[in-house]
Amino acid sequence: MKRTSNIKTTFSIILISLLLFACGQEKDILTTNYIHHSENGELRHPIPYTPKDLSVQIPLSSTRYWQIRLFDSEKEMPSIIYHLNDTLPILLFDNLETKEYTFKFKSEFQDRFQMNIFVDSKKEISVPVELTNYYLESTFDDSILSDFGKKDTIQLYYTTMGCFGGSRRKFNIYFNLDNLVISEKNTLIDISNFDENFKEFISEGSDVEEKYKGVRCTSSSIYIIKRGNEIFRIYDGSCQWHGLQNLLTNSESISK
Repeated sequence: MKRTSNIKTTFSIILISLLLFACGQEKDILTTNYIHHSENGELRHPIPYTPKDLSVQIPLSSTRYWQIRLFDSEKEMPSIIYHLNDTLPILLFDNLETKEYTFKFKSEFQDRFQMNIFVDSKKEISVPVELTNYYLESTFDDSILSDFGKKDTIQLYYTTMGCFGGSRRKFNIYFNLDNLVISEKNTLIDISNFDENFKEFISEGSDVEEKYKGVRCTSSSIYIIKRGNEIFRIYDGSCQWHGLQNLLTNSESISK
C-alpha cells in the first residue's frame, strides 16, 4: 500500500510539472513576436518571427471591406499575417527590395483602387483615407428605399457561415418595367408582390438583432444592402429570422 501511495504521489508531481511547463510555454508564445501562416484557409501554430529591414505592414483593423495585394510590376508579392504580442493582426509584406511597388485594393463589392509606394525601409502604412471613407455605413431601415428610382439598382449580399463552412450570394434589385424584381447572376426571378416582400424584409431586418437578442445558434447570417457607396448591414446569429428565405417566397417564374 505504501508503494502504491508513493507511485500516486510521484505521478501527481510529474503531472503537475507537465501542466506548469505547458502553461509556461503558452505564456512564452503569447509574449513573443510571432506570425500566423494561413494556407488553404487553415491557421497554423504561432511561429516566432522578426520582420526584415525592407518590409511594409498594414494593420488589418483598418482594411475593413478591402482585400490588399502588393505587386512588383506584374509579380505579386507574398504576404503573411503578423501579430505583435497579443495586438491586432498586421498584414506583412516582407523581403522587399529598394524600389517602387503598387498596392492594389479590391473590396468585397468588387470596387477597385490602387496606389504606388516607394520602399526603402521598414514601413507601416494604413489603408488610404479614400478607402476608409469610401463606404458610408447607415442604419438598416426604411431609408434604404428613399430616392430609389427606376434607373437605380440595389445590391443585396447574403453570407451564411456555420461549423462546416459557408456560402455567399449576390442579388441585384431593380425595376423591370414597372415591377420591382430581383436577379442572381444571369437569372431573373419574378416574385409576386416583391415590392411588399422587400419592404417587409427591411422592416423585420431593422430590429432582428434586438428581437432575437440572446438567442444564438452555430450558424450566422449577414445581410448587406449596397446602394451606391452606402452600406446597410444586419447580422443575424439567431437562426430564427430566415430573412432571405422569406424574401424569395412566392416565386412565380425564373427566366434566363
